[in-house]
Amino acid sequence: MYTRMSFDTPEQRDIIYTYQMILERIAGATRGLAMDMNEICERTHYEPFVELAKMYLRFYQETVKAGVRRQYDQWSNGDTSLRAYVLHMDGGEDAARTAEMLQNQLRDAIEYEMFPRIDPPNSNTSFFDVVASDFDVLNSMLDKYVREVQRIRFESIGVVERKLVDNSVFTCIKEPTVLAADFVSGSFDDLPRKIDELKRDWRNNQRVFDSDTEHGSVQTGIDSKTKGEATLVENFGIFDVLKKSRRR
Repeated sequence: MYTRMSFDTPEQRDIIYTYQMILERIAGATRGLAMDMNEICERTHYEPFVELAKMYLRFYQETVKAGVRRQYDQWSNGDTSLRAYVLHMDGGEDAARTAEMLQNQLRDAIEYEMFPRIDPPNSNTSFFDVVASDFDVLNSMLDKYVREVQRIRFESIGVVERKLVDNSVFTCIKEPTVLAADFVSGSFDDLPRKIDELKRDWRNNQRVFDSDTEHGSVQTGIDSKTKGEATLVENFGIFDVLKKSRRR
């Protein structure tokens, strides 16, 4: 049972460090996914994959960041915030002001630690080389990412709870940690379905192309800009893809 609260300078630094490390781990998992997606874009040169990767990064940097910030602000202004806890434990107004300052520093960590700049893919999509298993590989990447963020969540809870044994003030950063990890992992629940839709469209385009080729309506070769084109029109809800992808 934890009853002791210490809010001296070393503990303040430890609170910031602990929260920053958790956010950095989530950012590291995100960078890993971005690298994996860039690799499959470079290998396949498949424009829908490139657009999906760009959409993912834009969604993470804008929508997810706004959501994590909103949840953090709700926590910092609520009854379970660090400032509210210090006041509840009769820490005094000076300690409460220090707690509020720390909350502002923790919010800054969301900006600088959790959402670093990640460059989107820039693959040449003039000709592509994609097979059915590539869609499954992309789905596996996303599944791996979500599981990694959830693993960080559970391990981070363990770190905070071990610190709670010696200092009850650490109970305050448990909630924003869980909120951030859950928001990130839950934000991409719909992406596997989108990838499956891409795969179905690719198969349909393959069948149309093969049928046209069989009946002589399409000439083989890659020297003509108008031969062997397949059009993919897909609405992701976040952005519209209206691109032409050329079959090798």
